[in-house]
Amino acid sequence: MTSDKSYETEQRHGALVTQLGTGAYPNTDGNSYDLTRLTLVLGSNFSIVHTTPDTIFTKPVGAGVYEVKVWAVTQNVTAADAAGFAFAFTGTATGLVDYETISGTGPGVVNYTAASTPTQQFNGQAITGNQKLEVNLTLVVTVAGTLSFTGKQLVGGNNVTVFAGSRMRICRVVAT
Repeated sequence: MTSDKSYETEQRHGALVTQLGTGAYPNTDGNSYDLTRLTLVLGSNFSIVHTTPDTIFTKPVGAGVYEVKVWAVTQNVTAADAAGFAFAFTGTATGLVDYETISGTGPGVVNYTAASTPTQQFNGQAITGNQKLEVNLTLVVTVAGTLSFTGKQLVGGNNVTVFAGSRMRICRVVAT
C-alpha cells in the first residue's frame, strides 16, 4: 500500500510525462529518434593513434536541425605536432562549425572562423601539455545518418590523449 503523498506525486509525474511525452518522435525514414538533449561522455581516456580519423563520439540522428557542442581536454605527446579534429556524417547535411582551443602554455586562446561545411577539419595547437577544445556545430540534416566526432594524428607517432570526462552534446532545435 502506498502513502497518499507518494501516490499523489506518482499521479502528477504520470500526468507530466503524458503531457510532455518521452522525447521520442517518428521520422520520415521509418525510425524514431530521441527529441531530448543527449550528452555522450568519455568514461576513460581515449588515445588518437592513427593518421586516419579515430572515432571519439558517434550517434545516429534523424532529419532535423541540431545544435552540437563538444568539450574536450587533450594532451599532445610532442610540442611540434597537434591533432586534426572533424565531424563526419553518413547522411546528408549542411551546417556551420566553429571552434577554439585554449591553452595555458601556448598562445592562449586560438579562435577559428566558421567553416562552411560541417566536416571541415581543424587542428589543435601544436604545444606540449593540455589544451581545452570547444567545438560548436549547427547541423541541418535532410537525410538521416550517423554523426561522429573524430581525431587523427597530423604526424605519425604523435599520440594524442583525449581525457575521460570529455563530452559531446546533441540538442534538436525546434522552431517556435
